[in-house]
Amino acid sequence: MKVILQMYATQMEIANFLMRMKKLVKSRKNIAFVHRKENTAALLKHNLTMELIWKILLGLTPANYKQGPEADRDGTEGEVWVFLHPVTGQEMYIKMKLFQVNGEDHLKVLSFHD
Repeated sequence: MKVILQMYATQMEIANFLMRMKKLVKSRKNIAFVHRKENTAALLKHNLTMELIWKILLGLTPANYKQGPEADRDGTEGEVWVFLHPVTGQEMYIKMKLFQVNGEDHLKVLSFHD
């Protein structure tokens, strides 16, 4: 079943997404970081390790929310969310997708760049 998602979320929906996302980040389970050219360039430019990225994700709050949930452009199931967070003087664009496989949450970090 394909669901059309709204473009902006309520504070409760944002808090729920962050809670689910942070649970995965804390456990380091069911997480994939997409290694796109712009993501890799940003990591190198700002000297970011994966450990620092996990800390940044754990520090996100509803104030960092930009947009979502939205359906993924590739048509696969899950919710795509966008957050902004300052890193070394630059605002980082963080796009994540939360989806389920066999009833378990999974997280894919699609974008992490300035």
